[in-house]
Amino acid sequence: MYHVSDLKRFQRCPKLYYLMRNEGKSSRIDFVRVDEAVSILGAKKLGIKTAFVGKTGDSNEVSFKGMNDYKWLIKSRFEYDELRVKIPFLQKTEEGWNAYFIHVGIFPRDNHLEYYAMNLWVLGKLGIKVNRVYVIHFNKEYIREGDLNYNKLLTVSDCFYNQSHNPSKNITEAWKAWNYDYEKNLTCLKGFQIETFQTERKAGCHRRMECPYYNHCFDNHELSDDSILFLMAFTDKYKFYQKGYRHFDDLPLTKIDLSKQQYAQIMAHRNGGLFLDKAALRFWMKEHIVTPVSFLDFEWDTYAIPPYHKMAPFQVLPFQYSLHVLEEELKHYEYIGFEDCREAFIKHLLSSLPKEGSILAYNADGGEVLRLEELKRDFPAYAKEIEGIINRLVDISIPYSLGMVYSTKMRGNYSIKSILPTIDYHLDYDNLDIGKAMDAVTTWRTLTKEEIDHKVVDDLLAYCAMDTYALYVLYEWLKQKVLKEGENA
Repeated sequence: MYHVSDLKRFQRCPKLYYLMRNEGKSSRIDFVRVDEAVSILGAKKLGIKTAFVGKTGDSNEVSFKGMNDYKWLIKSRFEYDELRVKIPFLQKTEEGWNAYFIHVGIFPRDNHLEYYAMNLWVLGKLGIKVNRVYVIHFNKEYIREGDLNYNKLLTVSDCFYNQSHNPSKNITEAWKAWNYDYEKNLTCLKGFQIETFQTERKAGCHRRMECPYYNHCFDNHELSDDSILFLMAFTDKYKFYQKGYRHFDDLPLTKIDLSKQQYAQIMAHRNGGLFLDKAALRFWMKEHIVTPVSFLDFEWDTYAIPPYHKMAPFQVLPFQYSLHVLEEELKHYEYIGFEDCREAFIKHLLSSLPKEGSILAYNADGGEVLRLEELKRDFPAYAKEIEGIINRLVDISIPYSLGMVYSTKMRGNYSIKSILPTIDYHLDYDNLDIGKAMDAVTTWRTLTKEEIDHKVVDDLLAYCAMDTYALYVLYEWLKQKVLKEGENA
């Protein structure tokens, strides 16, 4: 027996399908917190009072009986040629059936079309006529006011949305135009033999996100620091790798765009491991950094269903920060809250930050700035003070993203955790009980005001403190690198 998820994985990579099916699911942490079954919320949104509710293992006969007896079917199971599907909602109409899928997000996009088409293909093979297709998803306009309004929380769309968040393709029309027969794919899946499969590095290994079994198939430690697979924004790197091009020097420069980052990578390789544009870096630091210098890092969680007043679907809740301040000596401040701690977070941060000087964060525009903008919107009483913080924030990742600095030891990775060992190999996160951002988030999810594990809190504080200490170390290293001969820090 196979499921649509098996077929979908098989089409991405047969080995991914095989490993998921035979070796168990790899550990995966959900970035978004969903605290209630979305199918229950969907039933409330659709106003379903009575329905056939499918169960694991239901046969076609059981589901067909449900179709005869009920107007609505929830989680009904169907099977064709050993391929099983589970349809979130089916609605009986005079013309046939309407199918409703669930999108745990705000804007359903057409990259979900194939998944819907696979499910509907099975129904079609069983003679079930589907008339229209809809998607239930979260409402971008909803802001929680008091008790959760389940009806306003969700919305039902008959179209996909484009990158500008505007309605685009009609779902039913796009599905009917798809018109793909999965018989051949299903036959290939059932006949797959892992013994004859040739594992190759391909772009699909990193499609949207890295395959959970990437390290099972490949060992990046075997790659040299100048492997073309580490060349940033080089879309054809897997194609060239398969043709035998392995290193930066193998590639004719005419084959790449030679962006600022790529130039920095190639020059670092030619210069013995480090590229540094001192003039550009000195100018950038002089223009953007004012003493006293602070180093700031937030941790946050994302809720699909807004749990608190004035929160929207998929809104982020900052629960922790670390702050190092460099004046005559380096001082450290920290905060961790529980449940709805947003206002306390703001108050504590405002009381800890110096009133002047630059505030350095890594990838500030994609992190701390966004979080502060949300807090400013939700707590207008602090808007002026929060705006002052935003205006002083400086993104210390910019010298790297603009190609002013690169070390071959980074191996194409621009995260602070990859940069830190290139500056001081004694500094790393390996000795911490919590060493990754998502581990911090999932750990915080276990804590409440009533049940606080102080060892866990200490571990969370130590992790966040390491982030801002790393920013301090990076700042000091950059500062020393741009000093002219004879100057003092």
